[in-house]
Amino acid sequence: MSASSDKVIFYAYARSPMWHKIRNVLILKRIPHAMVPVADMPPRPALQRLGVTYRRIPVMAIGNDLFFDTSLMVSELEKRFTPENGHPALLDVHRGIQEIASAFWSDRILFPITGSLLPQKKLSEAFIKDRTQYNPNARMDKLDALRPAGLSALQSHLKFLAKQLSTSSTPFLLGTQSPSYIDVSFFTVVIWAKSLRTADDILILPSSKAPPPYRRVMEWVEAVDATIKAEAGNPASKTETLDDGKAAELIFSSAPTSLNVGVDKLNPMVKAGWLAEGDLVSVTPTDTGRIPQYGTLVGLSDDIIALRVQAPSGDKSLVGHFPAIGYSVKKNKLESTRL
Repeated sequence: MSASSDKVIFYAYARSPMWHKIRNVLILKRIPHAMVPVADMPPRPALQRLGVTYRRIPVMAIGNDLFFDTSLMVSELEKRFTPENGHPALLDVHRGIQEIASAFWSDRILFPITGSLLPQKKLSEAFIKDRTQYNPNARMDKLDALRPAGLSALQSHLKFLAKQLSTSSTPFLLGTQSPSYIDVSFFTVVIWAKSLRTADDILILPSSKAPPPYRRVMEWVEAVDATIKAEAGNPASKTETLDDGKAAELIFSSAPTSLNVGVDKLNPMVKAGWLAEGDLVSVTPTDTGRIPQYGTLVGLSDDIIALRVQAPSGDKSLVGHFPAIGYSVKKNKLESTRL
């Protein structure tokens, strides 16, 4: 498939670890893109004007289609931006393992562990309150007191990464000559943990005077980091800053490329009469940030949940896409509207 002619737009804030993850993917795949800056906490008017109530960042827009969850974004970017058009593949080896390990081990297990290492004294009361609502299990008001548990958990996961790297014939997790998506996913979390400076006794680089307890892992970190930095200066992956008004205009003036998604009539929830095309539904993450996104169901498959989302103005809409794994879809109590 040829590279998309639509501008690739992200709604993100600069310090977001998940934005860093996607930014690293864009660098390695040499994809030009634009970023609409948003706040690190809701409300986010730039997304509200699109009809988006989902709260996780980043959100990706290509044409009239919005993509939620970084795992789905990467899958879509792989589909649209191919090696034949000068965009290196990141999922060409052991794709299923890469996707499930990134979506669940990295994003839903290791990421929250790293979040528990945040230095409490540097966090505002508003941030602590917001992230407590985002993840009630995080215990944001007790981060410092509970840090030993987080550090212990981090070490256990580093041990698994070390085991995998010990079987690799190259510096990267799957024995590839350059970083794959799984490398980017885990690198992003480990380098975020290192930047917090609360795990300095664990995340020691090989170049340091002190002996690193996880030398193979930190050598891998240096290898991934060096590759990303070498590619970062490539103008093919430059980031354009876009204001939210212009972004909204581009999104709403484009036609969706996903109208053929369709609702699978053999899906068990469809067969049971729980869901049908045209139903007003909500889609909610099953782990954290459980703020639902509302819309009209236009797509349901083993991979995707797709909604037509109405803008607050009432005269414009877009199609929002979620992964089928990690999200629940339910019919609203309001009367459904058939397409």
